[in-house]
Amino acid sequence: MRQVKSSFGGAKRVAWLRGSALLALCLLVPAAFGETEPAASVPQPVAPGCPALAPEAVLATLNAVRAMPRQCGPRAFAAAAALRWSAQLAESAGRHVQQLAARNTLSHRGQQAESLRQRLRESGYRLRLGGENLAAGPADADEALAQWLLSPEHCANLMAPAYEEAALACAANNGEYGRFWVLHLGAALPALP
Repeated sequence: MRQVKSSFGGAKRVAWLRGSALLALCLLVPAAFGETEPAASVPQPVAPGCPALAPEAVLATLNAVRAMPRQCGPRAFAAAAALRWSAQLAESAGRHVQQLAARNTLSHRGQQAESLRQRLRESGYRLRLGGENLAAGPADADEALAQWLLSPEHCANLMAPAYEEAALACAANNGEYGRFWVLHLGAALPALP
């Protein structure tokens, strides 16, 4: 068993989880700034120690989950629209997952205490709504996704109908968790004229 310290909605709590993954609770962040470009479908660089993450495969898996109604704890979700890949979300998730692996910890705050909103803005994402799921320990993206679906808050983040774009990143280290995963979800403001 591993001890997990996380925060959600400002309330600190400690939970015990069985298995190989350490999970942090998700955040929903409304905002009104940033910049977005059309979603790209270019292969993402493979971090040493992580499996290759082809955007098409990641989206196929995420969209298969969203295509079915789902119960996330006490909340029932209807099927949600398919997500598109976002190069800006991939950049932000990639930078954050590298920080997590370097620090061997899970946190929704970056090394300089930057928030998800700040990280998305720095990546050029024109944010209307954003969410983040974190995991440490899963061997692959399917295992991370399966564990997120077992958590009501993570599951709700995956099924939120307002999200339109997503990106997933992985980083590895030689610490106790091995692999870290960051999923960024977002809905961008319309492009400026």
